[in-house]
Amino acid sequence: MVDRTASDLQVGLLGSFEVTVAGRPVLLPRGRGRALLAVLAMDPGLPVTVETLAQRVWGARPPQHVRASVHTVVRRLRSRLPPESIGFSAGGYVLKATAEQVDVARFRRLAEAEPSDPSCAEKLWSAIRLWRGVAFTGVDSEDLYAAEVPALADRYLSALERVADLSLVGPRFPDPIEVTELTQRIRAALEHHPLRESLWVRHLRLLDLTGRRAEALAAYEDVRRSLADELGVGPGAELRAVFADLLGDPEDLEDAGRRSGAATRPVPPSAPSTFVGRTDALAGIDELIASGEQAPVVVVSGAAGVGKTALVLHWAHLHYDKFPDGVVYVDLRGFDPNRRPMALGEALRLVLAELGVDAQQVPSDVHRQLTLYRSTIAERRLLVVLDNARDADQVRPLLPPRTAAALVTSRDQLFGVVSREGASTVRLGPLSGEEARDLLRRRLGARRVGAEDGAVAEIIETCDRLPMALSLVAARAATNPAFRLSDLADELRPESGRLDNLSGPDEHSSVRAAIRSSYLALGPEDARVFRLLGLHRVAEISLAATASLAGVTLTEASSTMARLAAASLVEERRPQRYVQHDLVRLLAVDLLGASESPEAKRRAALGVLGHYLATAREAAMLMDPQQYPISLLPMVDQVVLDRVTSYDEALAWFTAMHESLLEVAWIALTTGYPEYGWRLVWCLVDYADRRAALWWPWANLAEHAVVVLAAAGDDAGVAQCHRLAGQALARLEEYDRAHEHFALASEGFERIGDDVGRSYVLRNDTWTCAREGRFAEAVTRMEKLLELFTGTGDEAGLGRAMNSMGWYLVHLGDLDRALATCLKALEHAQTSGDRPGEADTWDSLALAYQRLGRLEDALAAAERAAEQYEALGDHASAARSGLQAGDLSEDLGDRSRARAAWQQALVVVDNADPEIRATLTQRLEGAGG
Repeated sequence: MVDRTASDLQVGLLGSFEVTVAGRPVLLPRGRGRALLAVLAMDPGLPVTVETLAQRVWGARPPQHVRASVHTVVRRLRSRLPPESIGFSAGGYVLKATAEQVDVARFRRLAEAEPSDPSCAEKLWSAIRLWRGVAFTGVDSEDLYAAEVPALADRYLSALERVADLSLVGPRFPDPIEVTELTQRIRAALEHHPLRESLWVRHLRLLDLTGRRAEALAAYEDVRRSLADELGVGPGAELRAVFADLLGDPEDLEDAGRRSGAATRPVPPSAPSTFVGRTDALAGIDELIASGEQAPVVVVSGAAGVGKTALVLHWAHLHYDKFPDGVVYVDLRGFDPNRRPMALGEALRLVLAELGVDAQQVPSDVHRQLTLYRSTIAERRLLVVLDNARDADQVRPLLPPRTAAALVTSRDQLFGVVSREGASTVRLGPLSGEEARDLLRRRLGARRVGAEDGAVAEIIETCDRLPMALSLVAARAATNPAFRLSDLADELRPESGRLDNLSGPDEHSSVRAAIRSSYLALGPEDARVFRLLGLHRVAEISLAATASLAGVTLTEASSTMARLAAASLVEERRPQRYVQHDLVRLLAVDLLGASESPEAKRRAALGVLGHYLATAREAAMLMDPQQYPISLLPMVDQVVLDRVTSYDEALAWFTAMHESLLEVAWIALTTGYPEYGWRLVWCLVDYADRRAALWWPWANLAEHAVVVLAAAGDDAGVAQCHRLAGQALARLEEYDRAHEHFALASEGFERIGDDVGRSYVLRNDTWTCAREGRFAEAVTRMEKLLELFTGTGDEAGLGRAMNSMGWYLVHLGDLDRALATCLKALEHAQTSGDRPGEADTWDSLALAYQRLGRLEDALAAAERAAEQYEALGDHASAARSGLQAGDLSEDLGDRSRARAAWQQALVVVDNADPEIRATLTQRLEGAGG
């Protein structure tokens, strides 16, 4: 194990933002930290002024205190990166890295290869392959994007053109694999730069080189139309010359004309010209259909507007040559907002007409039509595309025999076709962020999209990355070229009008109508539950929460959610946990207001809030049975709890649910249910207390709750939330604010006669004094606190207070008294079953024994503390105790035991405490481990 230094750092900007250290990814959340690191990485090893950093990171809205704000972002970055990665000099901040550690710098060097260099082609290929997508994806800085991306993109395109020239006229025969890759990269680049004629020239020549002359001619026609539509000009001389070369063999054209003229195979409708991405889905269909000897049935399912039809039509055109008898396409109108689903007889007549059967030969009886259909396609090798199917019954009669293949699209998962007909499935979700951006570039041009990167990112997210929604926004922007994309983003931001702004002139171009047609296919009870889901603004909902929301049993909720998932109105991402996309939820909100009474909505809200509060309180008490309890609120009927019966289950539940609980608490505080909101914050405290990432959300929620509860006249809640806010702020080292909250909490508890509450506040305040190094004051306060706890009969609270007293005494040097106090605290913790209190006390004992020179006793205590902290899921504390155990083992001369302790601590700490992790790696390096 070696220490990770600045030389282990790698920064990737040519595509999605990536940072690795010694080959391991480093997670940097989106925001200013990414932007600042990207700015520094553009010139590794060179200082960047604070003013430049502020301009790139904050743009036109710099912070009031520029230097302090930049320093804060740098400090947070440094905590996640190797030591000394970011330095400071008189000229500004500097990323202490070489050009080889940043892909942009490597690209610049390689792309400058001279033609006379024997390794020129190799260097250019290396430069090109550094690009993984659009530069700076995931970096939120419009200034940086505008300043750097155009020049970088131009150098990339130039490198592509130079490599193409070497392949076309170079001294060596081109590698077919390289030519294929180059063709794909140029095609992708042309999607972002469709008017760059020099790139089109190389693209057409490469297509011709690989025997794809017809495709080259079609591509020439594409660029000719684009130039005429966008610029009002025709192709330049070099592009016209390539076209003339392509037309140079008249026999090829005559042969192609004879083939097309003789062709009687049915051809599917064209796919949208703006089709983007979907690499995995296309590959999935390839694997299931194109590679099989017996062509199977593939069901492509997904929500309304997700792009199922575009996908299958695109695939059908890509693989048209694999079906000698053609491709038959039928829109079954399963979820058409204006027309009924297509009847079997109508579908059969359309298919038979596509296959060339004269209408006079088609019988009127449906059964005889079906017989004629099956005999007509019996020996044909074709593809049948059944689009927009309502259900399995509509599809099953139209499935072809095994000599043909079938692609079926539906919002329904068509379980009957999958189970009875052996169909395979491809589940289609929203576009990726980059695919969504590509769609907008194709519709609006790379320049317009690139100029407003932040607005584009917001549009993509408010459209749920649905192709239909994005296309409607693009159409509005295209027909109103004077509109800024930020104006359209502003329109979409409020949830209340978002669906209205995602509508065209008719219901076929309306996201609301598309989703509503799926809703209209539901039965009454499923429709009611769907509407009530509009109350649940958190991304994920469990089956138990759904049952509580709807006032039904788990069995009934399970059946309903299974049908909603089959209809693509919810998605079961994990067993019994469901996600509803925002646009679908907004339709539920609209329908809820029109269909449910205020009493029904309030009952549903109380049901789901009761589920979260009751489950969270049970889990919190399992994690720490000795903490200061709160009372539950009266429950409505049919509240169902998630199953949490042990400490380990409680820890797992909080780990999975803490983000949702923070959101539920905020919603409760801001929508008229503050009594649930602050209690949920209380439930989270023990879990959040040992996880630094949750301290700011915890503090913000508690401080907001104080304001809301004061307005509601809830004195007990106000006192509790002052205490909770003080705890979080003390963790954040905001000591003055913490003491202010503790003082107000103490006054509040005294006013309502809650001595237990006062004692807990005093303990929290005393702990904060100790964090500040004021140990003598902490001891004085703790003596008063011990009196309070003795009077309340709170054994666990007394034990924890005694442990804190012992820890403070150690720091004051009163070691004998400290040891005696900690041993009494241990007895209280073990007697009362206080697992967190016992772990903390072993930690204090380890320090006391160490200061007394009793190293073997200290080692035993540190190992017990590390073991118990790890069992509690407190990884940072477990690692600190493991570090101490290793150090003590080394002091005792047992190097093997020391290495084992450090190695276990390093496994446990992961990313919980970067400083401890760095110290452990140093210890192991020094020990040769």
